[in-house]
Amino acid sequence: MIFSNYVELWFDLFSPRKNLFDRQKTKSGGKVAIIFSNRLFLSKAVGLWTGSDDVEHAYTVGCYLHYCNGGFVDIKAEDLSTRKQKGNERVIIGDPLYVVTAVKR
Repeated sequence: MIFSNYVELWFDLFSPRKNLFDRQKTKSGGKVAIIFSNRLFLSKAVGLWTGSDDVEHAYTVGCYLHYCNGGFVDIKAEDLSTRKQKGNERVIIGDPLYVVTAVKR
């Protein structure tokens, strides 16, 4: 399994094909997991990242895996954020955390 913790995923979106190259090397049946939060430096992040919400961030990462010619299937996103019940809502405690996983065809 290739595991990537992207603190600066939004910065890597400047050249996504280059940055997803290692994931393309995953063997058939292998899994990839890209973990990210929404922390960023506005002065460095690309507009695609700063102009979207967390759901769109997960969708963007999933799209890059789908379209990077790496042959990834079963692409899924999950919210790993720690939450606490507050009234009728479950609010995020600290920074949100997300993972996008995929399997190499």
